[in-house]
Amino acid sequence: MAWQPVETVPIDLGTGIAPDRAQAIAEALTRRALPLLRLLDGRPEPLASAALFRADGRWLVLTCRHLFDAGAALGDLGVPLGASGRILWLRDAASRVIEHPTRDLAFIVIGDADAAQALARHWRPAPLVPEDDAAGSDIFVVAGYPYAQTRRADAVVYARPVVLFTRARSAGAEELRVAYARTARRLDGIDIHAPPLDGVSGATCWAVSAAGDDREACILRPAGVQVAFTHSREIRAEALAAARELFERLRFV
Repeated sequence: MAWQPVETVPIDLGTGIAPDRAQAIAEALTRRALPLLRLLDGRPEPLASAALFRADGRWLVLTCRHLFDAGAALGDLGVPLGASGRILWLRDAASRVIEHPTRDLAFIVIGDADAAQALARHWRPAPLVPEDDAAGSDIFVVAGYPYAQTRRADAVVYARPVVLFTRARSAGAEELRVAYARTARRLDGIDIHAPPLDGVSGATCWAVSAAGDDREACILRPAGVQVAFTHSREIRAEALAAARELFERLRFV
């Protein structure tokens, strides 16, 4: 069974972000946002979303803890290797899960050097700095893999990510809430029904800050991890600024 990504057009929920800047961000995030697959009855099925980071020399897949609380086993999880069609099964990657004790956050630490190199050939990690927070940012972007945009044909799973720009409803020290409506405008100017975000749990929510006067240049900072949504109202994310316990646990891996 192979996995194949499908090109996507970013959507905007009222931020008014410049199309060229949004496109540049989308191209960057589709190299960093990972789908997590689960082996079920002998075939891979989409389970959740995640993002790839580097911290203290380690390769980390950041996602939500409730995947494991709901019964997902690390040995059944896999990450597609870009557009190669192949899947890296985490049971072969000397992986370990580190869960936050109280927040809905988890790291999957990739311990095998060959597995890390395979990820590096197909995905681009971002630096992860625990001191960053969403203070001062108003525009956020979420990139993940909704079930509604995944299709199976013969022996191939086709997946189109969603990259959505939105504004903050509230940005606290422990929780981030951003707007999510039933309709959105694609960057090509077409109004669409925004997809349900089942399958996007675990996706990183990034704060977008302008970098000077360049219409494309910007700074992306990981601000939270998507854990829930209400289609006509909001997306809820765990704030990374509250995840110090998770980073502390990395020291002992």
